[in-house]
Amino acid sequence: VQERYVYIPSIGFSLLVAIAIAKAPIEQWLPLGRRAVAQTAAVALIVLLLAARSVAQNTTWKDDKTLWNYGAEAASEQPMPHNILGHKLIDQGDYDAAAYHLEEFLKLVPENRIAISNLASTNLMRYQNQAAQNPAAADRALLDRALELCEKGLSKSGDSPALWDTLGTIYTFETGLKNYDRAIACFQRGLTHSPDNAMITFHLGGTLLKKGDLENGMRLLQTALELDPRISDAHKFLAYAYRGRGQLKEAVDSLGTYLR
Repeated sequence: VQERYVYIPSIGFSLLVAIAIAKAPIEQWLPLGRRAVAQTAAVALIVLLLAARSVAQNTTWKDDKTLWNYGAEAASEQPMPHNILGHKLIDQGDYDAAAYHLEEFLKLVPENRIAISNLASTNLMRYQNQAAQNPAAADRALLDRALELCEKGLSKSGDSPALWDTLGTIYTFETGLKNYDRAIACFQRGLTHSPDNAMITFHLGGTLLKKGDLENGMRLLQTALELDPRISDAHKFLAYAYRGRGQLKEAVDSLGTYLR
C-alpha cells in the first residue's frame, strides 16, 4: 500500500529486468547447465531479494510512532515527520523527545502557531515534572523557553486560549517569574476567548486560592468540575480551601474523592 505511487512505473522497470534476463548470457555467470535453469535461478534470486526488502520495509509500519520515527530519520530535513512525531510523543507522555522534534519542526517552519503553543506547553510539563520530583533541580531554562514561545505566539495573535493558559501557569511556579496577579490576568484573558474552558477555569481558581481569595477560588474550582469532572486536582485544591476555612469534614471528603 505504501508504494502504490510506483506500481505503474515499476511495470516498465520490471520489463527492462525481464529483457535483461532474456538477453544476458546468464548461463556463463551461473553454471547450472541449461540456460533456462540459469534464468530461473536468477529470477528466484531477484524475487527473494525483493521479498526480503519488502518485509524489512514493512516493519516501519508496525505502528504510528515507528513510522514517523523512520520518517524523521530518513528525511530529517522535512518538517512533517518532526511535527507529527512530536505530537504523537506528547500523547504518550514522552515530553523530552516531543520537545526535541517540535524544536526541529520550528527550525523548518518557525511561524506555525500550533507547534509554538504545543512546544510551550510541553516545556511547561517538563518543568512541572522535574519540580514534582525535586523543586531545586528543576531546569528554569524550560520555563524561559516556554515564556519566549508564548510571547512569540501571542504577538502574532492574542486569541489563543492555550497560550494564555500556559503563560499564566508559568507565573505560578516558585521561581523568579512568580507573579499571581499576572497569572490571573492571563487566565482571565484566556477565558474571554474560551469561556467554558475547564482547565483554564481550574488554573484560575487554584491561583486565586494561592493568593488567598478562597471564596472566588472555590467557586471557580467547582465550576471547573462541572465542566469536566475528570480534573481530579480540583478536589485536592478544594480540600485545602475547606481546611483553610475550618471545614474539616468537607476537606476530608474532597481528599477522599481526589484519592479515588
